[in-house]
Amino acid sequence: MRVSDVVRDYIRLNTAADYLPAVTWNEDRSPFDSQTGKIIFTKQTGRPVDAYVRQADVEILLFSVQNANNEDLNALYNDAETITEYIKANFAINDDLRITVTQDVTGPYITAQNRYFYRISVLTYSE
Repeated sequence: MRVSDVVRDYIRLNTAADYLPAVTWNEDRSPFDSQTGKIIFTKQTGRPVDAYVRQADVEILLFSVQNANNEDLNALYNDAETITEYIKANFAINDDLRITVTQDVTGPYITAQNRYFYRISVLTYSE
């Protein structure tokens, strides 16, 4: 399983169960075709690997419902803050994978579907 998938599932399990998971960013396909669903999308970038440690940067993107308003934007920001604080307080995803925040909540941005989104960047490392 990709590290980004593990991070996404970890967040959904612990702080954002009402977010639909997206494996790719395609606004024409599920789950982006859900007008009322909030969405979490993660993507990873590899970092140096040696004989002892593997590292990956993971971007976490949280999307509001389609045709969002200011209330949706405020709720989305609060969710992003909750996730950031949870990650800071819970260093271990499992016995082999650790996580730390490397870039605070960034945004808001907006998509073609008029969905707001925020981004959080984390660093993962494992043996």
